[in-house]
Amino acid sequence: MAYTTWVGIDLCVVFSLMFKVAILRKINPTRPVNDFVITQADMLLIALYAIHTVINILALGEHILRNLDDFGLPEQALWVVYLNEHARLFYYLSMPIKQILHLFEIGFIWLTIKNYWQSSRVLKA
Repeated sequence: MAYTTWVGIDLCVVFSLMFKVAILRKINPTRPVNDFVITQADMLLIALYAIHTVINILALGEHILRNLDDFGLPEQALWVVYLNEHARLFYYLSMPIKQILHLFEIGFIWLTIKNYWQSSRVLKA
């Protein structure tokens, strides 16, 4: 269940970042069109979350392979036992890879904020 939730969240984030400008124009149509832009950091975040999505899909597939006996396949079949014992690459590596990707995410968000701070725009509450 957790893997499908992570895949769903990652897909929502990817699509919301991809269509950020269109969403913001629909929410606030009175602002000028030039106020809504996609920065280079946004493109990096889209790529980063696409990698997150791929890792979560691979982990979900591996989880399904490890638990084939729950889907009604014979528990003593040799290939089911083999997959249950050996299909653990993303089970062990997905969290360390995601932690590294989160560090990159923090850096990309910082780049976006830094560019905004250096611009001549005034933040209005």
